[in-house]
Amino acid sequence: MCLLGKCNDRDGRCSSGCEAGFSGGFCRDHCSHGCQHNRCHQHGGRCKGGCKVGYYGPNCSKRCPTNCKNNQCHQSGGNCSGGCKVGYYGPTCVHKCSEHCLNKRCHVLTGACTPCLDGHMGDRCIDECPQRNCTACHQDTGTCTACRNGRYGTRCRQFCSEGCSQNKCDFGGACLCTNKYFGLFCEGRCQNCRRDCDKLTGVCTNGCEAGYYGAHCNATCSPGCRGKICEQTSALCAQGCTLNTFGRHCENNCSADCPQQMCHKLDVNTDSITCITDCLEGRWGSYCEHSCPRGCQRCYRSTGVCIECDRGLYGPECVRNCSQGCLGTLCDKNGSCTVGCEEGVYMDDCSVPCPGNCRVCHKESGVCMSCRSGWKGDSCTGTNTTYYR
Repeated sequence: MCLLGKCNDRDGRCSSGCEAGFSGGFCRDHCSHGCQHNRCHQHGGRCKGGCKVGYYGPNCSKRCPTNCKNNQCHQSGGNCSGGCKVGYYGPTCVHKCSEHCLNKRCHVLTGACTPCLDGHMGDRCIDECPQRNCTACHQDTGTCTACRNGRYGTRCRQFCSEGCSQNKCDFGGACLCTNKYFGLFCEGRCQNCRRDCDKLTGVCTNGCEAGYYGAHCNATCSPGCRGKICEQTSALCAQGCTLNTFGRHCENNCSADCPQQMCHKLDVNTDSITCITDCLEGRWGSYCEHSCPRGCQRCYRSTGVCIECDRGLYGPECVRNCSQGCLGTLCDKNGSCTVGCEEGVYMDDCSVPCPGNCRVCHKESGVCMSCRSGWKGDSCTGTNTTYYR
C-alpha cells in the first residue's frame, strides 16, 4: 500500500512511503496494533507518535502489565507510569499489598501500608497490636489509638464508666451518658431527680422526688413536711406541716402538753403556736405552756382560773380543804359535798352533827333516817328497853 500509489519503476518498492497502517519497502507489513493513530515508520515499523494506551515497546507490540492503573505504562520499559491498581505495588505492579492494609492500599514502590486495618501494625501491617483490648494502634509504636467497647487509655486497660451509653467511651474515657448519669465521664449519678438531670452539671432540672430538695436533690426534706414534699430551692414544706410539727421548715415538734401532740401556727408570718384542741388536765395557755395553780385539777385554757380542784380541796384558788364530813372527802369548788355525808353529819358541807341519837340524817333537812343502837322513833328519842313485872 504505497502512499499515493507511487513506487519505483525498477524494483516496485514504495518510494514515497506507505499508507497509514503499513510499513516495509513494499508497504506490505502491518503496523503494530499498539501504534498511536495506527501509524509507524516505513522502515523498521517503529510507531510514529508513540503507543496507544495499554501498549509499550519499540513497535508498541507489548501490552502493559495487567495491574497498571488506567492501563498506562512507560513505552520504553513497560513500567507502570500512572501507579498501580488498588491492592498492588512495584514497578510493574505485580506484587500484592498486604491483606491487612486499610482498603488494600499500599505504597506503590515499597508496599508499605498507608495505613493498617484496625488491630494491626508495622510497615506491611503483618503484626497485631500488642495490647489485647486494642482495636487499633499506632502503626510504628503499637500504642493503642482505639479500644474495645468498655475500655480506654493508651493500653486500653481502664474501664469506661458504668454510666456510659452502650458501654462506649472515647480514648480519654469521655462518653455520652445514659439516663440518671452525668459528667464528662458519666461518673456522676443523678440522685433522687424526678426525671433525668443535666448531663454536664447533674442539676435536677425537673424537680426532686418526694422527700428531697437542692440543685442535685441530695438533701432530705424535714420529716415534718406533709407528704414529705418540700420546695427544691428553699426546702419550705410545699403542703405545710404535719399535725405534730411546726416551724418554717416544720422542723420543730409540738409540745407534749398538746393533746396527741398536735399544734399549728396561728399565722404564717408570726411565731405564735397553738395546740389544736384543749389542753391536757393541769395545763393552760394557747400552747398549753402553763401549769394550772397548785391544787387545781382543771383550769380555763385562756386565763388559768380553776374549773375543778384536786380531790379534797375547794375555793376559787383550791386552797381550802373539803369538810371531813364529806363522804370520800369529795366536794365541789364551793365546798358542797358532792357524793353525800359521812354518818352523823348533814348540811351542804356536812359539817353539822345530826340531832340527838341519829346515826344517819337527811343531808338537807337533818331529819333522822337511822338511829344509833339502842334508840328508836322518828327523832330517835325512844329506847328499846323492856320492863318486866
